Amino acid sequence: MNAVKDIRLRLNLTQVQLAGYLGISRSLVNLIELGMRELENSKWIRLVELVTLHEHEGKAAKAKAFKKAKQPDEETARHALKMLNHARICTHRAELLEAKLDKMKNQYGQTISWLQTVELRLANL
Repeated sequence: MNAVKDIRLRLNLTQVQLAGYLGISRSLVNLIELGMRELENSKWIRLVELVTLHEHEGKAAKAKAFKKAKQPDEETARHALKMLNHARICTHRAELLEAKLDKMKNQYGQTISWLQTVELRLANL
């Protein structure tokens, strides 16, 4: 089974719900689950955040159900915030890298066009 689909089903989400959280279309989620498209790195990070939040909520619900719910100790709270902040930083860095890659692709395309123009002019000399 596809990893994205496996995670979505494990979290008991519809494709529409997952798409909304990731900021993509439902049809793209479907194509990713069918193996026809790849999930962007920044979206993988969002998916990891979602799984982490879900697991944390699941643990909290279990603790409440067993009447063992208590405030997390300061160290656990700090660790959770640190991990969430780290995930956000990684998401931001991935978005910056994607933007740089798009710029590089554009520059590469312009360079190829320019070289082809020079090549044609040289051939006409």
